[in-house]
Amino acid sequence: MGIIRVSKDKDNPYVILNKTCLEDEKLSWQAKGLHTYLISKPDDWKIYIADLKNRSKNGRDSTANILRELIKAGYITRTACRNNETNEMLGGHDYEVYEIPLEHPQELKSRKTDSPETGKPDIREIRYTENPSLLNNELKLSNEFKLSNITTTIDKLPNSQQDTYIKIKKYYETYIGLITPNNFIELTSYLDDGMEAEVIIRAVDEAVGSGVKNYKYIKTILNNWIEAGVKTSLELTEYQNEFERKKKSKQDKKQSNNKVVNTPNVSKNKFHNFNETFTQYSPDELDDIIKKSQKVKFK
Repeated sequence: MGIIRVSKDKDNPYVILNKTCLEDEKLSWQAKGLHTYLISKPDDWKIYIADLKNRSKNGRDSTANILRELIKAGYITRTACRNNETNEMLGGHDYEVYEIPLEHPQELKSRKTDSPETGKPDIREIRYTENPSLLNNELKLSNEFKLSNITTTIDKLPNSQQDTYIKIKKYYETYIGLITPNNFIELTSYLDDGMEAEVIIRAVDEAVGSGVKNYKYIKTILNNWIEAGVKTSLELTEYQNEFERKKKSKQDKKQSNNKVVNTPNVSKNKFHNFNETFTQYSPDELDDIIKKSQKVKFK
């Protein structure tokens, strides 16, 4: 079987990239495909799971798992967003994509998200360096959850970030049960999509109210809300109110259709309206009408 190629010109865009990832046998085909797709994007292109899932047949969970595979392999780093001036955590995360993987991604605690002068920090081409220590080593959430206790990791965060993560963790474990590190990564990844912590907490409430107190059900709820474009507590309230209105409208319509009109079940024939036409006449009047009709008929 041959390989059919197209001419490479302005009418047939192409990408030049290092083949390291494509030939990495430790990666799945899906990971290689997503990595190639990300490398093809401009340097300032932002990565959002909610956006990526709309660009292929993979769902949100599948897309998140592929990103985690690339993070684990060192082709992507995931760092908490910071204010460039104050270095304070802003919520959410930035992703950086590398053509050649970092040698020890698990040792990279964090990378500063200070923008370079070009203002395009998210997707960049780098060449492998003999000295990984040149990379900034600060607190990093990616993979750290898998290597250490969740509480220990949260304790290393600045207060502004700690409060959000602790609130989610405590609320979940109060009403659902102990959360695993991997599930905690997934749960807090909804913050990357711009979802408020309060919305995640309300998903826990929804699961408890439905009597299905498990992580998988909560994730399903959150995915449905993401699909509906719900990210803030206000949007969720409006979404739920609209849902209740539609539900009530359907119930009212169903009840209206189920109303039974009590009418006698009379089989119709050519005389079915006889009573309606002649009951108002006396026997003598009716006899006279019949005689007159017969005279006309046989005249």
